[in-house]
Amino acid sequence: MSRFFRIFCLIIIIFGSVITSAFAQDGNSNSASHIDVTTTEEGGNTVKGSPLVTAFPDPSKPVEKVQFFAKAINEPDSIYYPYAPLTKAPFSWSWPTGDPWVPDGEYSLRVDITYTSGEVETVTRNILVQNYAEPTSPESPKDLRVTSRTASSVALAWTKSTSTKLYNYEIYQDGAKIAETKDMSYVIEGLNADALYQFRVKAKDIYNNVSIDDNSITVLTNETVTSQPFISEIQAPEPNGVSPRSEGYSGKINVSVSVEDPSVENVEIFVKTTAAPESDYWKFPGTKKDGDVYSVGWDTTSAPEGTAIIKAVATDSHGQKTTVTRVFLVDNVVEGYIPPQWDPADTPPANYMIAYLAGWATLSGFSIMHDLDASRLTHINYAFGLVGQDHKIKMSDPTNDPINFAELRKLKEKYPHLKTTIAVGGWGGSAGFSEAAATDEARTIFADSLVEFITEHGFDGVDLDWEYPVSGGGPGTYPNPADKDNYPLLLEKIREKLDEQGEKDGKHYSLSIAGAANTGFVKNATLGKSQQYLDYVQIMTYDIHGTWEPLADHNAPLYDDNGKTWSVDKAVTAYLDAGVPAEKIVMGVPFYGYRYNVTSSENNGLRQPYEGSGSATYNRIMRDDYLNNGYERFWDEGTQTPYLFNAENSIFITYDDPESMQIKANYIRERGLGGAMIWEVSQDHGIDLLDSLYQVLKDPIQVNLDSVNISVENETTQQNLQAEFSLEGILANNQKADLTNSEIDWFSSNSNVASIENGKLTANNAGTTEIYAIVSYKGKEVKSNIITITVEATTVSLTEQITSLEENGVIEHSLFKQLTNRLNQAEHHYQKGDSEQAIKHLVDFVKHLYKSDASQEVKAMLESNVKSIEKSYLNKE
Repeated sequence: MSRFFRIFCLIIIIFGSVITSAFAQDGNSNSASHIDVTTTEEGGNTVKGSPLVTAFPDPSKPVEKVQFFAKAINEPDSIYYPYAPLTKAPFSWSWPTGDPWVPDGEYSLRVDITYTSGEVETVTRNILVQNYAEPTSPESPKDLRVTSRTASSVALAWTKSTSTKLYNYEIYQDGAKIAETKDMSYVIEGLNADALYQFRVKAKDIYNNVSIDDNSITVLTNETVTSQPFISEIQAPEPNGVSPRSEGYSGKINVSVSVEDPSVENVEIFVKTTAAPESDYWKFPGTKKDGDVYSVGWDTTSAPEGTAIIKAVATDSHGQKTTVTRVFLVDNVVEGYIPPQWDPADTPPANYMIAYLAGWATLSGFSIMHDLDASRLTHINYAFGLVGQDHKIKMSDPTNDPINFAELRKLKEKYPHLKTTIAVGGWGGSAGFSEAAATDEARTIFADSLVEFITEHGFDGVDLDWEYPVSGGGPGTYPNPADKDNYPLLLEKIREKLDEQGEKDGKHYSLSIAGAANTGFVKNATLGKSQQYLDYVQIMTYDIHGTWEPLADHNAPLYDDNGKTWSVDKAVTAYLDAGVPAEKIVMGVPFYGYRYNVTSSENNGLRQPYEGSGSATYNRIMRDDYLNNGYERFWDEGTQTPYLFNAENSIFITYDDPESMQIKANYIRERGLGGAMIWEVSQDHGIDLLDSLYQVLKDPIQVNLDSVNISVENETTQQNLQAEFSLEGILANNQKADLTNSEIDWFSSNSNVASIENGKLTANNAGTTEIYAIVSYKGKEVKSNIITITVEATTVSLTEQITSLEENGVIEHSLFKQLTNRLNQAEHHYQKGDSEQAIKHLVDFVKHLYKSDASQEVKAMLESNVKSIEKSYLNKE
């Protein structure tokens, strides 16, 4: 998961109680302390992108620490999310805003200033976030109706708004707000008899955004009137937008409503853009009536690209009215822009090609069935499920998620090779992991709920994105040393439950994780132990730098530029060093980057300070044609990544493009990794980046055996002894090879001196021999290094050999007695320190040997061994 989206989550998840302040001051008061924010206009109160929030404590008081908090304006104070405290000036935090986690709206910013005296001062400031031209608004409640009326009152009721961040409802009478309520009904009193009143109920969310779709009704205060005019929802043909990812409409379409209410005398239909005021509604000049159907022809090319509202108003014989509205996405041809086209791949990739799909992407027009190229993927991780307080998995968007799940099931029917997993957690959804992992009972509840969830919704596995065990990280998490032991226990329990279900279903359910690209996560997750329960391990090798740092730097540098930066390569190496097999590692790549308003053009903005920042998807960079609109592309050789710089506006953008993606894909091949993981697939421009990865990774990764090393504890041994050789294979990516299924042949250049079988050497006679092995690995033979073994004989070993020769009838008994006698005498004199006499007995040994009728082969063998003893006597004089 990208840190951009992880940080977005900061202000919408409950963290719990926050620090109690001694007293509060408004940021605009005369207090010496205040909050400064980089607003879109100097002196204004509106921000966009990633504004810098800076606390200015009372300069007359020494500061111990300062902490920043933020929440939606209508959330309770207990929801304030704390950022990491700072102890040194400047007390500044980058605050990323934008959909889906920090939508447009009003927010409360707060800083708690702790002075060294112990005094805690709280300063607050309200800020308006406005990133988008079109308004962000909740959906109005449906079915606004009259439940009762008198000559002086009207009782209203409505169906609950489907918006998930609902705060309350606003009641309007004749265009003026008269009340607010959290209920789904309201009674208006004090009205005049036999008068027409217009009522409307708007939904207001926690960000202070108010609904713009109209549900107005006009009511007559007359007890004899018992009904309102009825009108159907607005109907239109299937979407026909021209952009591949659009659920919009283009050209001329027919818009209609059905009216089966005989009291309705007239229907009028209107249109306006969502951003326009209500006074801009334009009435279609002619409404066609065909039976109960009222319709108009709408030429969508007359409207700008974006969203528009169609409103239909039915009027009955009493003058009462009922209004229905529907929001349409207008998607006609955009001048100068050709939507990307692509064809499915002929064959699925042979290596892991895994893409995260953010559930909220479909709320912005991304179509799973039409826009997601699953032909070039092996897996889709759907982001995200959450951990409930009951330790069970739950949906993050109960309205949108089931729709997306159904689409993913259809996608798998279209691409049978595709596997889908539910990703649980993420930066904004990791609260609850520590508790779910804490006890065997909790782990069992969580694991059982995962099994139930994936079988119910058609997933093929589970992907855990816990950010982060031990250290904490995302909202609602906290440092917990016990996580280090509990993390592998949680994975073990989930693996156990998945395998149990898999045995019932006759299939394998996968288990994977997304891990941070640093050594801290490697240690805290005890990956050397944890990896045994996982099918693959994804590394989030992006967000290595971002808008939370003081300098503009690369999002995902492949290499460290001679120590200037942490890198993808260093993160991969850390996972390998921890014991994660290379073929299990799936390296993350970003389809997004970051934009910085740098304050210096030095180095074309790279590693320069900045004042404002935000995100930049690859799709946006290409769609808005940045390279032909003031930006120049540069290549950083030290990190093997591109970046853009707009010299006129001093904007630096870090990102990845097809060239850097191919380089990263080749890196994956060269290191023999399992494949690539993408955050996030909807951010691509067509399949530009996806296909760059696919073309390199579509064929199986085979890392050749580069070398074979053999070793033995001692290269000099004694006759009749045995020694064990060790053998290790090193792959071309410098990783240790698994030679379990490889054919290994051992060789000795002189088996008369020493023989070897299955790595076990037997010393036969004095002399030297060269030992080596040949390994057949995936069809290729690799010869090992050569070790020269020296075998030395002793009087004891030679006596044993002569005895064996006599027992087997190779030499006569008389020769046996002569030879053993000479050996015994030689050893006797040698032990007394008389080497000269000892050697004379060895010379006599040879004389007796050659006077015998023993074979020449035996004579040569025994002579060689006795010469070895003679040499050892001489060396020790």
